[in-house]
Amino acid sequence: MKKKFIIIGMENDGYRSQYVFKKNSNFNRVFINFLVDLGFVNVDFDASFENGKEGLLNISKFKDEENHFKNKSFDIDLFYGDKKAILIVRTKNRAKLIRILEKYSVFPKIKEPGKKRK
Repeated sequence: MKKKFIIIGMENDGYRSQYVFKKNSNFNRVFINFLVDLGFVNVDFDASFENGKEGLLNISKFKDEENHFKNKSFDIDLFYGDKKAILIVRTKNRAKLIRILEKYSVFPKIKEPGKKRK
């Protein structure tokens, strides 16, 4: 399966959308592809975002960090918490955002009430 974001929460207020993702080792790589599809070119990531021969730091060490990205269609803030990443997107082109987000996202499997985990 292709590497994707795992969405654990979302909220929309028309122009402003918020998505909460599970923070995992694939997050930054998927996020870079997500930005490219949103029309970001030559994104200037700071040293905390990219590093090493793999191209990305272990994001489990990212806590209370923020990155900001902006182009003519999208204004994005990315916050790293302890166990999750929060993406806030301001745009008038929500249809494009949703289409691209669907390409890069999955929802976690939800345990049915009353069933034991294996």
